[in-house]
Amino acid sequence: MSSSTPYPSVDKKATLRKALTMKLQKELQKFYQDIRVDIDTEFERQDKLEMGQDLLQKAGAAVDAKKLEIQENVNAILERNATLEDWLEQHESAGEELNVDDIIRPSDAVSEQLIECLAKVSTAEDTLYHLDKALNNGSIDLSSFLRIVRKTSRDLFMSKALAMKIAKKMESAPRRRSSNEARR
Repeated sequence: MSSSTPYPSVDKKATLRKALTMKLQKELQKFYQDIRVDIDTEFERQDKLEMGQDLLQKAGAAVDAKKLEIQENVNAILERNATLEDWLEQHESAGEELNVDDIIRPSDAVSEQLIECLAKVSTAEDTLYHLDKALNNGSIDLSSFLRIVRKTSRDLFMSKALAMKIAKKMESAPRRRSSNEARR
C-alpha cells in the first residue's frame, strides 16, 4: 500500500479505536460516579424525609392527645360551671345573703393551711408593692425600706415554699370528697 491511499493503516485504526475506547471508558466512569453520588444524595434525602414524616406523625399524635385532654377539661369545667350556676340560682331564689367565707370552707386541715399560705403570699406581695410606692413617694427612708423588704421577702419565700409543698402533698394524696361536695 502506498502512503497516498485514503484509508488509514490497520495499526492506525487500532490505535484510534483504542484511544476512543479509553475515552469512552473514562466518560462512562465519570458518568457512573456522578450517578452514584446523585443516588446517594437521593437516599440521604429520602432518609431525612422519612425521619421528618415520623416526627410529624408523633407530633400530630401528641397534638391530638393534648386536644382531647383539653376538650375533656373544657367539658369538666362546663359541667362544674353549670352545677355552680344551679346552686347559686337555688340560693339566690331563696333570698339568702351569700357570704364567701361561709360558702367556701376547706375540706380538711391541709386545705385550710394551703388557703392560709396563699393569703400570706398575697399579703406579702401587696406589702412589697405598697412599700415600693412609699419609697418612690419619699414616705419611707431607704434603710427602713430595705429592712422591711428583707423581712417581707423572707416571709413571702417561706409561704410560697410551704404552699408548693402542701400542693404537692395534696396531689399525691388520694382525693376525698369535700364537705361542700357531700352537701350537694
